[in-house]
Amino acid sequence: MGSFLWKSRSIGLWNRSRGENMLDSGAPFYDTYQTSDGQFMAVGAIEPQFYKQLLKAFLEPRFH
Repeated sequence: MGSFLWKSRSIGLWNRSRGENMLDSGAPFYDTYQTSDGQFMAVGAIEPQFYKQLLKAFLEPRFH
């Protein structure tokens, strides 16, 4: 994981401020969410078909 971040910075994929890059909640399809037990989990629905399913799931009444 660390080498990915360093390489991404060197080629300009991870050179913005925190929260503005693709995998640090700067994209709508990748974010962290608080769970019902007070912990956190990251969800990265990078591919369009998975993002569509994520949005569909979040519209279910159990998430409101």
